[in-house]
Amino acid sequence: MKEATPKKFLFLNKIWQALLKVIVNGNELQVWHKSDRSGNSEWHAYDPVTGRHVSASSDTEMRIWIEQQYYQ
Repeated sequence: MKEATPKKFLFLNKIWQALLKVIVNGNELQVWHKSDRSGNSEWHAYDPVTGRHVSASSDTEMRIWIEQQYYQ
């Protein structure tokens, strides 16, 4: 029997982790940060309850949006 390569294992692990996130945190607001090779930063949020996705250029902007949506 051929053993799984590390790349295949990592790929399957990523799929498993994504599935767990959906199952465990299905209705929770999801927030993540991305930056490109040039160092440009972007924050994203997704609300699975409403289906709404928003992007912001700073963590401060994102916090303000979250507070306006969920704490008023």
